[in-house]
Amino acid sequence: MAASELDPTEKAILDFEGELYRHQGAKQSRIGQRFGISLTEYLLRLNRLLDDPRALAYAPQTVARLRRVRESQRR
Repeated sequence: MAASELDPTEKAILDFEGELYRHQGAKQSRIGQRFGISLTEYLLRLNRLLDDPRALAYAPQTVARLRRVRESQRR
C-alpha cells in the first residue's frame, strides 16, 4: 500500500459513515459489530480522518458533511 492511500479500515469507516447517513440506526452496536472497537475509539479515528486530505479525496461528500457537523457542534 502506498503511503498516500488510506488503509482498508479507514476506507471502511468513511463508507460506513456514508451508509449511516442514509440509514440511521443503532450506531454504537453497528460499530461494535462491524469494526470490533468501542464507540470512543471509532470517534477518535473518524475525527482524525476528517483532517486527513486522503479521506477528503476518497469520500469528499461524506468528509465535507461530517466536517460541517463537527464545526456546528463546536459552536
